[in-house]
Amino acid sequence: MKKSLLIGLFAICGIANAQTWAPFGANNLSIAVRTMIIDTATNTLYVGGTGGVAKWNGSSWTYLGALTTGSVASLAIYNGTLYAGGNLPSNSHIVQWSGTAWNTVTTGTNGAVNVLCVYNNKLVVAGSFSTSGGVLTYGFANWDGTTWTNFGAGYPYNPSGTSVLTMQVINGKLFVAGGDLSLITTSYPHAAIASYTGSAWADETAGAGLGMQSVYSLALHNGTLYAGGTFKTTATRVAKQTAGAWSTVGSGTDSTVFSLLSYKNNLYAGGAFTVAGGNQARYIAKWDTVSWTEPDSGMGVVGNQPFVLSLIMHDSCLVAGGQFTKAGGNSAANIAKLCSSVTGIASTFEQYQIKSFPNPFSTQTVLHTDNLLHNATLTVDNCFGQTVAQIKNINGRTVVFSRDNLASGLYFVRLMQENKIYATEKLIITDK
Repeated sequence: MKKSLLIGLFAICGIANAQTWAPFGANNLSIAVRTMIIDTATNTLYVGGTGGVAKWNGSSWTYLGALTTGSVASLAIYNGTLYAGGNLPSNSHIVQWSGTAWNTVTTGTNGAVNVLCVYNNKLVVAGSFSTSGGVLTYGFANWDGTTWTNFGAGYPYNPSGTSVLTMQVINGKLFVAGGDLSLITTSYPHAAIASYTGSAWADETAGAGLGMQSVYSLALHNGTLYAGGTFKTTATRVAKQTAGAWSTVGSGTDSTVFSLLSYKNNLYAGGAFTVAGGNQARYIAKWDTVSWTEPDSGMGVVGNQPFVLSLIMHDSCLVAGGQFTKAGGNSAANIAKLCSSVTGIASTFEQYQIKSFPNPFSTQTVLHTDNLLHNATLTVDNCFGQTVAQIKNINGRTVVFSRDNLASGLYFVRLMQENKIYATEKLIITDK
């Protein structure tokens, strides 16, 4: 499959542009947004939170069914079906959308669900529960579309401790964070981050002071793992992992970081803060490897405390969800988008053509370009806009990309060299 550069998918180094916040849709969104996901088969954006779940149909928001009590904390698409988990006591905390109504997943869980994630062809569910479908699962379970099972031997969760708050698949590993993972290590009393290779667990906290219940978000940015939350020991609410050790990201923020996203070669953070790196940054901030800045005047609200809980990329725009009434000085009800207005392309930009075969694929694919690469980097993003894989120091004309436990669906590839994007590609992973 041979394609020229898809300029609409990604920003390019050297493009002159302006970024401004705009409301997402003319009709106000009544949901205080906690989570967002894109169905890559249809490019449909779903949002969930206090008030239920809504779908963007391309021109307006429509609400899906009625989740009568509680709040949606996480959304996932598994085997083509939309799932919602949260503190939903009337629906046993986890439901699936039939196309017309929400249905409980068997008997659900006996406590709140914090996060959903597809890994190794199963839906992984984490939260403050002890059983799932009547099976003892200790707050961490697998759902295969029919049956609930315990995640398996070696899972480091301490059943007397706190529950996992976030999960993400990165380079074929399942990263979990936020809960009491102290059973995997004695190096720190309450390990907050761990990774799973498919057969074994590893401590990712490395004694850094990222204590339990303190990590709310993870992101891979330019090949480095970042964490955001409430911690203040090693770093102030944002930290990065280099050579196994955690360190500061500037001077951090003055309050909680709930969400991180690598977007257009910058790291974005959303939360309850108003200062980042000593600069004003109202509930959203951008890190450019040197300093923190506020993107287009940040967020605001009349009345309740504002916050940004979720960040995602949709149609090449950064989308922020949370509880706010203004974004960049413009009216925006709980969701807004930040898009670039392209005014020109610098002469240093080069277009490469890239071929991938097979595509779609189930195990691995080979990407080939006619141009000779030198120390290039291949970055793969999922439908959340999260970077899930990265291959560095590519030389020659071909690179093999392996699935490594990624869920089936659409992924976006960037080929970069000398800090420029040279080519992009869409990859489709299937289970057949």
